[in-house]
Amino acid sequence: MKRWIVIAGMGALLVAASDGREQIERGTALYGEQCASCHGARMEGQDVAPALRSPAFASEWHGRPVADLTWRINSTMPQNAPGTLDAAQTNAIAAAILHANDQHGDGAELPESPAAQKTLLIGQ
Repeated sequence: MKRWIVIAGMGALLVAASDGREQIERGTALYGEQCASCHGARMEGQDVAPALRSPAFASEWHGRPVADLTWRINSTMPQNAPGTLDAAQTNAIAAAILHANDQHGDGAELPESPAAQKTLLIGQ
């Protein structure tokens, strides 16, 4: 019984120490599945869907809480099925977008808690 507690505790430490690369990789794959058809394969934007990788995007979101971006993604995307992404998917996509704009802060995995995300400012 104690072995499971120790193993779970060690796993929790490993997750907490994650540098976010796996989350970014998951987000990049999810972006390809859920977002690229409207926002472009390289986040360049197309038609009425704005670019998600651009100086304008970086400028608009810089200094704002990560919670604002994840809320926008979760409540309005994908356009044909808003609100269907779970928190982990939303956070992974946000991490990929922020990484593409060099706005990922310290590169740590984004927390799922909206309260914690409110304390994280994009690009800082």
